[in-house]
Amino acid sequence: IAHAAEEYAQQRKEKLQNYEDAFRQISAATGISDVDELVKEFIENEEHNFSLFRYSNEQAAEIDRLQEDIEALHEEEMTYKEAASDDKNGHRDEIIKLETEITSVDEQTTVYESKCNSHQNILEEVKDEIKVIA
Repeated sequence: IAHAAEEYAQQRKEKLQNYEDAFRQISAATGISDVDELVKEFIENEEHNFSLFRYSNEQAAEIDRLQEDIEALHEEEMTYKEAASDDKNGHRDEIIKLETEITSVDEQTTVYESKCNSHQNILEEVKDEIKVIA
């Protein structure tokens, strides 16, 4: 029994040493030496990370919606082009208008995709920082 108690004490000592080593590494990496401050910083980073994640998802949903709008406009354009082939003089203005709208929506999609990529990069950086802290 004494041997088991010594072994248990040794395991607890090693575990404590591992915790202390890990904390020193985290402290060196973050410059934060207070445990409470470290926990507070971690929670703030996690909340910010989740906020960015939600924003990224919202942007992705907006991009999907815009792509659906673009597809609908392309279909409408095709309908008008078919009608225009029957009546060459008829729907030219509508086709030009639709093409302009498509171009505008395509440009908006590019902007949203860029924003989404930027936010995903930020999210990855935050994840990396959290991994360093954890």
